[in-house]
Amino acid sequence: MAAMKWMLAICLALAAAGGDSAGLRENPAYRAWAGFKAGTIVVTSTVTMQGNAKQADVETLSRLIEVNPDKLVIENSGSMEAGDSRMKLPAEREEIPAKAAAGELPAGRVLEEAEESIEVGGKTLRVYRTRRVEDRGGVSTETTVWRSDEIPGGVVREVIVVRGKQPTVTRTELLRWETAR
Repeated sequence: MAAMKWMLAICLALAAAGGDSAGLRENPAYRAWAGFKAGTIVVTSTVTMQGNAKQADVETLSRLIEVNPDKLVIENSGSMEAGDSRMKLPAEREEIPAKAAAGELPAGRVLEEAEESIEVGGKTLRVYRTRRVEDRGGVSTETTVWRSDEIPGGVVREVIVVRGKQPTVTRTELLRWETAR
């Protein structure tokens, strides 16, 4: 009888935390795409700097291929500039599950959260900005993300600052998006 009470207490605690008995929670990456139809695209630019030197400049086209209750599939393709050369990146499919384990979700402690407006492609978007930091093994990573439910995938802008032996800044910006009808 005591064992049953403990099991019930554990199940209730998991339910209250938003998870299930397998420790899975709603995956925010799934939620950010699931409200859109297959064929929807997002184009982003990502620039990585190490010190004062640009390491890479990547333009990515993400196309929503399929949406199901348990997962969705996105195909990412694009091009990368490194030094004086630009190369096409092969298309890769990514499956995003509807649920994810807590360890697969964003980590770190939240430093700041705010609502603000950002202009992208001539349109003003209401965004939710979150800044979090994670310290691990002598390296501090600060991630600031601007999200909007109006954008497939949710990410309007993201800046990742890594402080350590090789400081790096990676900045991703939304260039354009097209929702499928």
